[in-house]
Amino acid sequence: MRLILNNFNNGLKLLLFPKFPKSLFLLLIYLLSSHLFSQFNYSKSDSNYYQSVFYKQLTTWSWQSNINLSYIQLNHWNWSLKEQYHSSLLTPAEGQEQWKDENNARGILFYNKPAWDYGFYLRSWYQNDEQSSSDNEFGNQVLGLFSTYRHHKSLKFTPYAGMQQSKNRKYVDWGLDIGLEGKVNRFKLGDYHLSTQFDSDFDLYDKRQNFANDIYFGASTNFNEYTGDSLAISFSINQKQYYDNNPNQKKIIDVNIVDRNIRNFLFYNLSPVNRILLVTQLKSIQLDFVADRKIFLIDNELKFNHFGSKLFYYLSLRTNDQTQDNSNIITNNRTRQTIMTFESDYRIDARKKIEFDMTYSKFQYDTPEKNTEDRDEQRFIIDLGYDQILSEYLSMKWTLYTYFFHKIYLSSEQSQNNNWNRIIALNPKINYQYGRIRNRFDTEILANYTVYDFEELFTKTRSYVFRKYSLSDSLIYQIYGKINGGFYTRIELEDKGHFFQTQWQQQIVQSYHSDFYNIFIENENFIGFNFRFGYTYYDRIEWRHLPKKQRNRIIINKGPYISIRFHITNRIYFAVYASLSNLDDSAIGATNYSSGKLRLDYFF
Repeated sequence: MRLILNNFNNGLKLLLFPKFPKSLFLLLIYLLSSHLFSQFNYSKSDSNYYQSVFYKQLTTWSWQSNINLSYIQLNHWNWSLKEQYHSSLLTPAEGQEQWKDENNARGILFYNKPAWDYGFYLRSWYQNDEQSSSDNEFGNQVLGLFSTYRHHKSLKFTPYAGMQQSKNRKYVDWGLDIGLEGKVNRFKLGDYHLSTQFDSDFDLYDKRQNFANDIYFGASTNFNEYTGDSLAISFSINQKQYYDNNPNQKKIIDVNIVDRNIRNFLFYNLSPVNRILLVTQLKSIQLDFVADRKIFLIDNELKFNHFGSKLFYYLSLRTNDQTQDNSNIITNNRTRQTIMTFESDYRIDARKKIEFDMTYSKFQYDTPEKNTEDRDEQRFIIDLGYDQILSEYLSMKWTLYTYFFHKIYLSSEQSQNNNWNRIIALNPKINYQYGRIRNRFDTEILANYTVYDFEELFTKTRSYVFRKYSLSDSLIYQIYGKINGGFYTRIELEDKGHFFQTQWQQQIVQSYHSDFYNIFIENENFIGFNFRFGYTYYDRIEWRHLPKKQRNRIIINKGPYISIRFHITNRIYFAVYASLSNLDDSAIGATNYSSGKLRLDYFF
């Protein structure tokens, strides 16, 4: 924080230096503004708040805070401040404390008129990371002048300029922050409505320069009551110069990016409930960093939507083709993809609903002849759900999920890695609520296995399977008034190992059994507070099955906890969670530790 204040004072002295031409200073007050000024929504509807969150785990501590303050009044001096702070402490096994701090603050002080705003802006960012292996201290402090001109809601211009300091590890640079933003919104030209936005920012230092120029153009129209068209064109060119990671040499690295994008939306309203949408996109990216890379993408998508009173469904066919060329490197590639999607939602009646989603994707990856990564990939995804309200007390939901993925290498050198991955999951849920009782039952069966196409060519089995069964149950009982008692339990059984497709058998290598129990009593409203006192117990037993089944590891974690929440008004929210844990791990021994979370939200 001391560094931030010093840099702020130095920047202020530079702006008010006696040799600074007075006429230019007055001109800048009216004509210059912050590059990020448009990112500050300083309307009267903004809420002023302060938020602070604290976390503590076994070896880590973490603090986060956010503050948003503003005073907005027409024909008056106004101000706005946003600040975010994050600090974390890591204590490794050797006991040496390692900190990571980051602070980001943005503020403006301006005079507000119906058509003009002018004043000062401040941006401050600082990061110090002791958890990394090398010196990792960065920062950027900016102080400048701004002005914004508005004409109704359709025209806006925002030029700005200021002094800035940049810190990159041990190097410190002073320079200028200059730029211009503009917006022309919903300008009518014949039957078309046009919108344009542009943003140009320059960071000018003594030995390096950064700039970012972006422009966007959009046009839309309705040909008639059934059809409409929308065209969007964007172009950006960016240059970033930064110092190499080697602290012994002051070498500057250049990164240049040019991005061009054209997207067209064409829709047809076939009826009040049916619509067709055609989307076409062309994208070109040129990246100059170490090597020159050019990327070109063409993307087409045809969509059909049906919005019925009981039936909703969505059909989509999407194709894209992307090429990537790298100069002087034989890694040029081309990818082509086709995706077909169907999503539906059918409400049988007020108590029953069916959901069915299906996606098919084909991906083709081609490279130069010397490369062996050429492959085809196919994906089949099906998601089926059924909801039913059985009575006013009981409801249920069934979900079936399947995922099939086939990877096929085209070169003989890689064909040994061809494989199928299949995932199947069945998840029924039941909710029951009657009088003082609330109960939820949830169970899931999961199978995930991968089979290699040419398994017989290898001496060791590579195909594997992972299976899991989980069951969870929760119950809350209203004891008296706002006082409730309850419990939550979850049981998981897992195993994994080799899979033999021809015999449709598996050889289990590892298996696990875990249990989690949580019993608690709570008061949902005691003078605005919500209290919960509970006790948790968790155990996990691991077995190894080769050469014979034997218990390998036991983990037990248990202890009490308390949770307090306060939200009696719309201005204050306060929450505390704290727990004491006794961890007994047969592999590393026993230990006691505390963990918790503290949160405060205050709205001014």
